[in-house]
Formats: sequence, structure tokens, C-alpha cells
Amino acid sequence: MNTEIDTKVKRWQEMVIGLAKDGDEILSQNNKETAHRFHMASALLGECAELILWTDADNLIEEAGDIEFYFYGLQASCGMEAKLEAYHNEHGVELEILKNAEELFNLSKKEFIYGKEINWKDKQYAFNKFRTSLNSFYIENNINLIDVYDFNYKILGERYKGHKYTDEQAISRNDKKDKQNPDS
Repeated sequence: MNTEIDTKVKRWQEMVIGLAKDGDEILSQNNKETAHRFHMASALLGECAELILWTDADNLIEEAGDIEFYFYGLQASCGMEAKLEAYHNEHGVELEILKNAEELFNLSKKEFIYGKEINWKDKQYAFNKFRTSLNSFYIENNINLIDVYDFNYKILGERYKGHKYTDEQAISRNDKKDKQNPDS
């Protein structure tokens, strides 16, 4: 064992524990609106990563439906409606989707974790960039948005009776099992 390395690792681990914000403090500075936005933004980012990293052609519409679900939930909670907007695509459409979702997530993280007040109305451009990059992806992959909505409505109807959320139904995932971990 290298004592110098062990000491540096321990020092770094202690720093992480000391800098990680206490969960009680996070909860105490938030309300149901900020929690909802954080849920929508973090799920949106995760679904975008899943679309880009794990989705085959057969699952594009399903993943697009998940993205639309969380994107609309975030928009509605902010009183926003994204519009298509021309902007420079720097990285290819898949990475633009991920980059733009990450931007929305970081705004929500600043609000939820750090307690920063966010004027969401001033962030219209971020919503528009995400909508535009997502629509570009749909065009490139011959995906119709109404088909996405229809499929998402159907699949969530299979998962949630009457399209009403319960934790039990969310956990049981009657519509599919986790592909990478069938026991989850």
C-alpha cells in the first residue's frame, strides 16, 4: 500500500463528504413546484441520454414519447411554450439534444439544489433550442410528433390505470421490464 496515495484518496473523500449539500437543507429550501421542475428536468436529461446511447430504431418513438412527456411537464411548470427557432447546430443533432437538455437541467439544478431564483420566462431561448433540436431529430428519423404522442398515451395507459399516477404502478412497470436489469 502506498501511504501517500491512501492519504490523498482519504483527503479527497472527506472533501466530497464535507462539500455535498445536506439533504435536509435541500428539502427545506424547496417546494412542490421546484421539486416538480427538478424531477422533469433530470428525467428529461436521462431520457435524452437513453435515446442517444441505448435506443435502436424500433424504440425511437417510445423514447421520444418519454422525452416529450418530461419536456412538456417542465414547460408547463415554468409557464412556457417552446417554439421552433433557427440557431447554429454545432455538434450534430443527437449531441445538440443532449446539450440543450443539459442546459435546462442545470437551470433546474441551480434552483433546486443551490436555491437560486430562476426567472424562467427569461429562459425561453433554452426551451426553443431544445424543441428545435428535437424536431430536427424527428425529421432526420422520419418521426411524426402525433405518432409520438399517440404511442406515449397508449404505453402510459398500459402502465397507469386511467392515466393516473401511483408509486406501485410506476414500480411494477407493467408495460415493460428493464432491458439491462430484468429483475428491476
